Amino acid sequence: MKKMQWLWTCCKTLITSIFPQSLQEGSKQYCQIILLAALGAIHFYLLFLISAEDGNEDKSFIKGNPLFRLGCLLYPSFVMATTYREEIRTYLELIPYQTGINDVMLCSSQLQHRCSNDPVQVRQEVETLRKDFNCRLRNVLFHSHMVAVTCTLLPCCFAQTFVHFDMYVAIQHFVLVWAGSLTLNAVHAFPPKYCDMLHSAARHLGYWERVGANTSPSVHCAEWCSRTVWKQGSYVNSDSVVYRARSDLNSAEPGSIHHKRFYALFINAALFQISLLVFQLVLVLLQLILLFRSTEWYQMISLSLLQASGGYALFKLMRDAVVVWRLSLAEEMLKNA
Repeated sequence: MKKMQWLWTCCKTLITSIFPQSLQEGSKQYCQIILLAALGAIHFYLLFLISAEDGNEDKSFIKGNPLFRLGCLLYPSFVMATTYREEIRTYLELIPYQTGINDVMLCSSQLQHRCSNDPVQVRQEVETLRKDFNCRLRNVLFHSHMVAVTCTLLPCCFAQTFVHFDMYVAIQHFVLVWAGSLTLNAVHAFPPKYCDMLHSAARHLGYWERVGANTSPSVHCAEWCSRTVWKQGSYVNSDSVVYRARSDLNSAEPGSIHHKRFYALFINAALFQISLLVFQLVLVLLQLILLFRSTEWYQMISLSLLQASGGYALFKLMRDAVVVWRLSLAEEMLKNA
């Protein structure tokens, strides 16, 4: 599967450099269909080989059972089908396509923050960014899981029946490969520019704090209007519940759990990047401890390779966290000026 994604990346680069811009989109779609068809043909061929295995082979051991091998081979395809369903064409992409969006600034491959004063447009932008973030996060988790399964578990399942391996080391290797692939994919899917765009959208969205059904008679409580940008400290009534604006500008819908989560997660520009950095730092330290405690040569080689890839991801995350942190400091200085 990862080879297919590598081939798809090479094909995209080749199409972009050879074909004119008017033919690039159609060429990419045909290329995707060809690659997915090739992947399906390879699966059917392997299924045929497994089903045609010698019937005299010992089936008492689970690894020698063709049904077990069929299940192992079909597992990645089953996960892919249940994860993507109708959007199977995005399987080869880590960053999703923006389909079904009429706004030019939101349907491009590079999303842009509009910095609009219209609360309706702000909520529309936040909804698009929320779906895009969830799709990117799903793709990161899926591709990380597939890398860990195909590189660590499947070779053990298809090994000869007389081959024995340490189950503890195999599970440990699976967890480390999954975590390392997760951070590498996250570095690519969530660059600093993208996180800053989410932060800017959250700053324009704002946040409503629920006060209750009743307020003091001296407090002016207006009826919430979807086309009004509310200032900090404003009280509004929505569905017989009173809310108070907690940020400078508030375009969010009172009581919306999606708006509340989006604001809490992205109002701090560096929170997401720093969380990934801490996760990767803990992972690198854990790999280093396991490397010092290893006594077998194959464990030392695998942990050393994981350390190399983990060091690259750690460097990228440290650089991205510093960039986003300095941007947040500059924003605070401009705000207080």
